[in-house]
Amino acid sequence: MVEYLLQSGANTQNIDHKNQTPFQLAKKSNKPASVELLKKYNAVPEQDLQGKGNLKKAPQAPVAAAVPQQPPQKKANERLNPRRFQLQVLKDGHYEPLSDEEWVKFCTENPELANYFLPTEDVLEAPTSIDTLEIPEINEAQPIYECWDKAAKRMIASIWKHHQAWIFFEPVDPKKLNIPDYFDIIKQPMDLGTVKLKLNSNQYLKFQDFLYDLNLVFENCLQYNGENSQVSTMCKGVREEFNKLYYHLGMDFYL
Repeated sequence: MVEYLLQSGANTQNIDHKNQTPFQLAKKSNKPASVELLKKYNAVPEQDLQGKGNLKKAPQAPVAAAVPQQPPQKKANERLNPRRFQLQVLKDGHYEPLSDEEWVKFCTENPELANYFLPTEDVLEAPTSIDTLEIPEINEAQPIYECWDKAAKRMIASIWKHHQAWIFFEPVDPKKLNIPDYFDIIKQPMDLGTVKLKLNSNQYLKFQDFLYDLNLVFENCLQYNGENSQVSTMCKGVREEFNKLYYHLGMDFYL
């Protein structure tokens, strides 16, 4: 894949947000095959050959006071001009870019999905190109998130502040609450503290898994305590807050 991109004239002088060139990133990631390919195609910047480390951005020249200010640019609509993203894989609780071997495996096992991550001119079947995908209609008042887990974390933080949510902060303790039959009735115990922990440690692979656990918190409470108990009344108040946040944050967009 790296060799193909080099043959296609990929710009090897790009610098990422950490001021690293592709050559420096390949060395840091311990990818000797990619390093040798960059050398083979003379794609190593002079600064890297001289061992000067990361490139530094040139300082911007000061703007003369006599130059009139440009009118403010209209902010681009992110819904019509989506950001570019990198395909990553979850490893040991955090996301990492796919290695060359993992990319080849992904393309082999998911040829249709792989088309969405290839440059337009490399896509064999034009109808499957990402450029042909329709942009879904989204309420302009709803915020945009780079990934579903950021919206989920905001939802948990808001639910946590609800004045009745404290009953779900920790796992149910049958001994402390004097309810010895709890685990006989509830087979999948869940609480907001556990959901929060799993979310922050990247244990959810997709939004549906997060949503399942969150709903499980409310369903368990209503199942054990009945519909008309005081605890269930508190549960319904927190669940109502969840429903409001769900639609306000546009969480159904991630389903």
